[in-house]
Amino acid sequence: LTADTLDRYHIILGDIYFENQKYEDAAREYLRCAELRKTYAADPHFSLDVLFAKIAKALYYSGRNAQALEYAAQSSLLDPENTEVAKLIYKIVMKQSELYKSKSVNH
Repeated sequence: LTADTLDRYHIILGDIYFENQKYEDAAREYLRCAELRKTYAADPHFSLDVLFAKIAKALYYSGRNAQALEYAAQSSLLDPENTEVAKLIYKIVMKQSELYKSKSVNH
């Protein structure tokens, strides 16, 4: 196996988990891919902004909004034209805002 094959394997496995609504498993595979990219060559068909967007979506659907926002922001910095990521950032911020408001009202 070459490094980019391993990279692709984790992305595809993450996609399979995501499609089956196993968001924690998808996030784990995407994060593993990001970790491998620090050491090994990446598959040129999957840019870093796309990988970060996949991580952000999996984390968001796993309920890990703070982490999702971090990866979505990184993805947006790499590709500011990506409207899907911009919408995800908006959804996360609005959700966090609603949680903050509900906590402050209850106290």
